[in-house]
Amino acid sequence: MSNNKEEKEEIKKQNKENFKKCGCNEEQTKTQKAPEEEKGKMHSKLDCVPNEEYIKLKYQFAEFINKHKEYETEFENYKRRTREEIKQAKEDGLTKAVETLLPALDSFKKAKKIITDKASISGINLIEKNILQELEKLGVKRIKCVGEPFNAEIHNAVALVEDENAESGTIVEELESGYTKGEKVIKFSQVIVAK
Repeated sequence: MSNNKEEKEEIKKQNKENFKKCGCNEEQTKTQKAPEEEKGKMHSKLDCVPNEEYIKLKYQFAEFINKHKEYETEFENYKRRTREEIKQAKEDGLTKAVETLLPALDSFKKAKKIITDKASISGINLIEKNILQELEKLGVKRIKCVGEPFNAEIHNAVALVEDENAESGTIVEELESGYTKGEKVIKFSQVIVAK
């Protein structure tokens, strides 16, 4: 307890010495009012702060500024990461939804082989076309196959056949359609390739 009192006394003593050095008194510092003859010369509380205390305060202020900048940077990084995660979650959700719809599109091809009624086939074609148009709006495209050269990155060869009318390595038949979204393959095309 006495140690604390001694410290306070020492600080008061230092402050008085600092007031004498800068040519002011404690009252002047408290009220911040300069005498008439010194109106042009403004007095600052920093003029009377002990040197060690001033350095300590300056250091603390710099620490607060640095902490603030760190938190600001961290928050900006958090916002950026969150935006990217939301975007990725939307993409993943869309891809999953499209993947579940694609087998139904393959059923149209099978249905067209079975149905003989021309009106029914034109109705199926119309529905298939509308679905494909809506998928294209979402960035999903059907992979071109028949007549195209085989590409292992987007096609899956189910069989090789002899075909005099096609060049070797060319796709002659598409068994199941493949789809891409941007650069990503959602479903590989199942194809038959000429030897």
